[in-house]
Amino acid sequence: MLRYANPTTVIDVGANKGQFALVALAAGASRVISFEPLTSEAAIYRKNFARSPRCTLYEFALADTTGEAILHVADRPDSSSLLPLGAGQKEAFRVGEARTTKVAVKRLDDVIESVALGDRVLVKIDVQGAEGAVIRGSKGLLEKVQYVYAEGSFVELYEGQLVAGELVQLMDNAGFTLRGIYNVTHTKNYGATQADFLFENQYSRSRS
Repeated sequence: MLRYANPTTVIDVGANKGQFALVALAAGASRVISFEPLTSEAAIYRKNFARSPRCTLYEFALADTTGEAILHVADRPDSSSLLPLGAGQKEAFRVGEARTTKVAVKRLDDVIESVALGDRVLVKIDVQGAEGAVIRGSKGLLEKVQYVYAEGSFVELYEGQLVAGELVQLMDNAGFTLRGIYNVTHTKNYGATQADFLFENQYSRSRS
């Protein structure tokens, strides 16, 4: 996917420990701007990239509102979400909620100065079911980026999340075409359960 998109700048929403940031840098990205609200994971990210001037980390969540929100911390931290864990998550992955905590939340449109991002920008969104809220809070920025790479679920894993078809429709309304599906995860109870979706800005594609 990164070879196809070839981004110069990656906006990494839901960075966890920095796994995607590491791959993006190895693939040639010159700058990674990451967001991770979970303190324990952000601390590992900072340790991993302490010597990398190409990485910037913001320790708050992104959505379509500004203020504070409840983060539902899962017993497997990378499954934590602003949405409550649903029955589907427990049945598919045997993951449950361990605790809740308050985190700061902002809109991506209010954080990123798009004019400074470069000419090939990819926004990666992996926020465990809350992708719709991030997208709705990024409408101004998305007009100026080339690609969005978002996790989507074929079944409801978190309460109130968009499932894959709804995610595709939301991105289509924002002017993005589905270009590829990657990393399909299968589970015993549901079969194909999750995947990563690459969307391309229709306007940027028409110019190329």
